[in-house]
Amino acid sequence: MFCDIKNRLDEPQVSTILAACLFDNSPEGLINAITGFKSKARVHVFGEVENGEIVGVTVFQRHSDAVEILYIAVAEEMRRRGFGGKMINALQEKYRLPIELETDDDAVEFYRKCGFITTAIKKYGLRRWVCERAVDNIEKKISHKGTVKLKTKRLILRKFEIADAEAMYGNWAGDPEVTKYLTWQTHSGVEATKQLLSEWLLEYSKPDHYNWAIVLKTPGEPIGSISVVNVDDRVNYAEIGYCLGQNWWNKGYMTEALTAVIKFLFEQVGANRIAAVHDANNPISGKVMLKCGLKYEGLHRQDGRNNQGICDLAEYAILAEDYFAN
Repeated sequence: MFCDIKNRLDEPQVSTILAACLFDNSPEGLINAITGFKSKARVHVFGEVENGEIVGVTVFQRHSDAVEILYIAVAEEMRRRGFGGKMINALQEKYRLPIELETDDDAVEFYRKCGFITTAIKKYGLRRWVCERAVDNIEKKISHKGTVKLKTKRLILRKFEIADAEAMYGNWAGDPEVTKYLTWQTHSGVEATKQLLSEWLLEYSKPDHYNWAIVLKTPGEPIGSISVVNVDDRVNYAEIGYCLGQNWWNKGYMTEALTAVIKFLFEQVGANRIAAVHDANNPISGKVMLKCGLKYEGLHRQDGRNNQGICDLAEYAILAEDYFAN
């Protein structure tokens, strides 16, 4: 875990790590350096913490256009395990800014391996290296948040509750017209809905589980669901599925809910690609996807099965670069 450790500067482990990277690592020099770090509000001290122990330290300043690393060091016994690069990645992921620093001949190769562009300069008669790494060099990773509550103008998207069983069964799960093109069968009664909700509630403990009840702010009634039905962390991918009670069709509710989930997945979770599919015989669902910015990518012939049997699936998707460009 990469976190603020400025309040732990007096700990012996931190002093030992810092001593390895200071120009003056005498006891007096170390005390002066730590005192200086504490007194300067613009100087931040973050550390890599493993099992409660600090194994690496990064001292830096955040400017408006870049993060400047002043010192970075890893505990001697933990070197060559990737902690230095891990701290640099975490720092850039946190601030989403270019990173700049200055180093010597001994360390420059390490920074090159971390994706820095290096330029030689003369300073005090010695060769030094200015190192710069652009934001594009961040290895973007998805950061799961779980099913957090989302709000729109007319809706609240929240976790399901057992108490939702009657509304869920009556509004959509028990309606064969709603489930016609879905992959799960129409519920036979409210007890089947309660059983499903009991299973869903157990899944909410997983950070990569996303399953929202679509609830009208007034009168507070669930009218449908929207969920992430497939996640692939290797490529930061999420596939969304949804359904809505027919009493609320053609009123913009699903477009409103899908827009909120897309915003959440791109801006908070860090997804790179969001996709959705529908039975080719249900083109209205595709219109919702288009309204929300997804682009039609093609037809997967006989690639799915739903309550109508084997079906063709139309796929739509949007990339993070397209979303943020708009």
